[in-house]
Amino acid sequence: MDPFAMVKGLMAEWHISVPTSFAGGDVAEWFQRFEICSRANRWDAAEKALKHSALLEGEALTIWIDLSTEEKENYETVKQTLTSKLTPASFVTLMNFTGGSAAR
Repeated sequence: MDPFAMVKGLMAEWHISVPTSFAGGDVAEWFQRFEICSRANRWDAAEKALKHSALLEGEALTIWIDLSTEEKENYETVKQTLTSKLTPASFVTLMNFTGGSAAR
């Protein structure tokens, strides 16, 4: 095999795709981006639970810090907790009114 092609292939395997850090804004959109990157990186639920916390800032990080160890190890629990605590009540009401798909 061509050594250049082998190195190029290894570099592609080492590439990690991550969204920008979350410091505020639309948390549901951020989780969608994180999950796109997770699929690209072939991360399972345990890896997502471990790695997403490094991308949290501000209030999101404070909420994560306050979770129990068991909660932190469950990606879906963290996602649900952060989404419920960081989504404005008016947006939740609009999502409920439109059947879960708020227009933008």
